[in-house]
Order: sequence, then structure tokens, then C-alpha cells
Amino acid sequence: MAKMKRNPLDRAVNRRRVLSLFAIGAGAGVSLLGARSAPALAATPTVSSVDMWEGHALGGDASIHLLGFSPKDRARLLGQCVAQLQRLEGIFSLFDPESDLVRLNQQGQLHQAPPPLLELLRLSKQLHAQTGGAFDPTVQPLWQATAHHFQTNAEGAYQPRQATRSKVGFGNVQIDGQDITLAGGAELTLNGIAQGYITDQITELLQQAGARHVLVNLGEFRALGPKPDGQPWQIGVRDPDRIWHLLKRLPLSAGAIATSAASGQQFDAAGRHHHLFDPATGQNTQRYKSVSVWAPTAARADGLSTAFTVMAQADIEVFIETDASVGVLLQHKNGRLRKLGNWSASTSS
Repeated sequence: MAKMKRNPLDRAVNRRRVLSLFAIGAGAGVSLLGARSAPALAATPTVSSVDMWEGHALGGDASIHLLGFSPKDRARLLGQCVAQLQRLEGIFSLFDPESDLVRLNQQGQLHQAPPPLLELLRLSKQLHAQTGGAFDPTVQPLWQATAHHFQTNAEGAYQPRQATRSKVGFGNVQIDGQDITLAGGAELTLNGIAQGYITDQITELLQQAGARHVLVNLGEFRALGPKPDGQPWQIGVRDPDRIWHLLKRLPLSAGAIATSAASGQQFDAAGRHHHLFDPATGQNTQRYKSVSVWAPTAARADGLSTAFTVMAQADIEVFIETDASVGVLLQHKNGRLRKLGNWSASTSS
């Protein structure tokens, strides 16, 4: 697969990992770290002879643990997963100049949009409403302006201009059948939810094939059943500032865990300016070190972990009162952990 050109405003993604995988199980014999960063080109991966696939996708390391199949069937299924991954990345990538999302941002409209893009925008609209606007994929102009500023100014604070902030607002996204229109100079980034969506699509593909012991890691972790011995997979949450320090181990047999952290991509050395923006103010959110979310699907966990970074703990608690299917782990700036909501469902099978 040919190497795509990168956006000239793109800056290197900080590769410090927040989520880790422990006790993988038979055949793997390694410990992997999950990435959370902006989607990029999926390098052509390889399918190993053991029970897992490892590759580079969506801007970071990726893996699929698929247990309980013959080598032939496993290779066939993992090949299908890779093909699906590359197809979806060709829709959502911000770095592929021919992706559907890039064409939409450049032209302001897209006729006969592919069903995955329409589905993800409808889910984004739902999350936008449920979080009071905290989840908003129209923050892309803020990211572009910040990246451009620090490309030419290595130091100093940055204040987004009103002209840039005026482009932010999900009301600028109009969907009419299969046509999408962006008004008011709006542009989209789906980096706060697309990894989760693609994780779900891969998981569902494997589920339809009869898989019962699966862990998909494309930046978010989604489990389809426990390990073959009946024990849950163990997902560790690390301190973004001390990546060697394990804060918490979270068992996972069902649903998905996603984490958002400012350390995922920082524009300045002090970390005051990063990829997480508050849509209401245009500023970078500074509330938490990291936010981890369990939800039944990876897309929902991904989107909510993004939204919760800009929401006060009290507002997150109110959200959980209306949605009992969500578990949240907040790491405050002082290092204190606060576990909220429903985590018991993460080990149901």
C-alpha cells in the first residue's frame, strides 16, 4: 500500500502510552501498549502464525488477539480484519488526501457519502446532544490553527481568534439523506471517535465468524469474551506523565475501554497546548491527566472519553445518572483517581 502524504500542519504524535495490556494468554508472550492518537496511514501489516496480529494502524501500534481458531482460519479472518481496517481508514483519515473526510473538509460538501461516515456522524450528533456539546468533531479548525501557530512560534501561549472559534459548532454540519454539507467554514475531525468505531467494526466481523475469545486493540480495547481460561483480559492505566507507573488494572471481558489524555499530542514543551479542545471556549482543556471510559461499544467509549475531558466531575456524575451503562475512571491533575459509574458490566460474558 502506497505511503500517503501527511498534512503539512501535522506534528509528531507523542507515543507515550496510557493503556497497557497484561497477561495476554497462550501464544502471545508479549506485553503491548495501546496508542491513542490521530489516525494515520495503516502500514501493510503481517499476520503471524501465533494467536495475534500486530501492525501499525490509526497512528499507533495495533493488535488483534484471536484465540480458538486453526492457523488457517485465523489467518483468513485476520486478513479480512486488515482489509476492513484499511477500507475504513480510507474514509476517516485526515492524512490521506483522497479520503472521504479530507474531500468533505476541502470541498465543504460530499454527495453520496459512504454509509460508515454517515453512521459515525449520526452517532457523533447523538453524543453531542447527550454531553451538552462537549463532544464536537467540528474542533478541527482549532487544531489546525494551534498546529500552525506552534509550527512558526516554538514558545509562548496561543489564543485562538474569534474567526477560528466561529467555525466550531455541530449545527454547521448538515446531513440530507446521503449528502453532507459543512457550513460556516466548518471542518471535521473524527479522531475522537473513529478509532472506537473501527474497533467495533473489526470486533463485529470476528463475532459473526464465531469468535468467542477476542481482544481488539486499535487505540481502544474491546473484548469479545474472556481469555480461554475464563479469566478477563487485564487492561492497565498508566500515569501519562510517568508512563512506567501503573495506576490501575481494569478487568475486561465485554465491551470496551478508551482513554483520552492531553499527552497524546502536545504542541508545546510545557503541555499547555494539546489536541483536546473545549468546543465552548476554543481553549485546551486542563481538567484531568487522563479519562478512561468503559462502555458497551468502543465508539461510545471513545467519544465519551473525549467529551469527559472538558466536563467537570459533577457534570460527568449527572451524565452517569442518566446512563447506567457507562463506567469512568478520572485521573485528576494531582494524581488522585476517582472511579465512577458501572464497571461491573466490563467482566460480564
